[in-house]
Amino acid sequence: MRRLPNPKAILAAMLAMSVGQATTTSAGQRDYTDTDWTVTLHDNCGLPVPSSRAVHADRQGSVRWTTVGKDRQLIFHLRRGDRGRCRSDDRPRHGAPFWERAELRQIGALDPLRRHRISLTAKFADGFIGRRETFLQIHGWTGDCPSAPLAMLQMHRRALRATLLTVPPSSDAERRGTLRPVPMDRIDVTDLRDSDTAIVLDLDMTARPYLASLTVNGQTLFSERPVHAVPCAVPRIKLGIYRPGGINPGRSTLIVDDIRVDSTPPPGETLGTARRPTAAQPGPSAIVPITARSPSP
Repeated sequence: MRRLPNPKAILAAMLAMSVGQATTTSAGQRDYTDTDWTVTLHDNCGLPVPSSRAVHADRQGSVRWTTVGKDRQLIFHLRRGDRGRCRSDDRPRHGAPFWERAELRQIGALDPLRRHRISLTAKFADGFIGRRETFLQIHGWTGDCPSAPLAMLQMHRRALRATLLTVPPSSDAERRGTLRPVPMDRIDVTDLRDSDTAIVLDLDMTARPYLASLTVNGQTLFSERPVHAVPCAVPRIKLGIYRPGGINPGRSTLIVDDIRVDSTPPPGETLGTARRPTAAQPGPSAIVPITARSPSP
């Protein structure tokens, strides 16, 4: 009798093929990029459900590729109880017993002497109705620098929220500052559910303190708000889903694409034909290589 193929094996193979442009390191970690991106993201801590374990249709990998027409997009899944693999995720902090995380980190770092336009399209396909569900961070932490995140974009109680690291009240630049929400018009996640959301975060790192501006679907939500950074901070992008554990309901699903960093030099400095980026004429990317890929908190 002819032996029928194992349905679970077929499904596992299909999920493995959906990974797309992801390269695997010797440690089993993955790098993710695409032809229309200017950055590469890295699985630096590990994921709650790696692609190699995604063998059931109802339990897919925490990060995977999908194709829409000829366009490939990256999907992040996070379910209740999906504990993150970074060292700090097991520790009770900031009002949560642990932290849930399906998140990737930029390889390299943002050049501290440039203006950067960080842009992407995002679709909040499912969930994001809980508290402090962060989908984009500008991180500053390294093993030698206990920096807080410089900026976080998140959904909080169904609404878009941005928090920035505020400038300390004293002139002591070594102080870490405090993350505080930025006042802005309310955008409800349900209004973004069925379409791509164009997100543009401008970060002027030539200024002291840094200056941040946020535009969503062409609407400027805030402009040139000061952002504190300790001298040892290494700013870089983290993208995915990161939230307090045990207090958020159900699953959240995020689909992202067109991830770009377009950079320009400070005023008065020339670098080839670089100039301040605009939506029609972006500048070149300025990513500083960093060889270390140690897990961050």
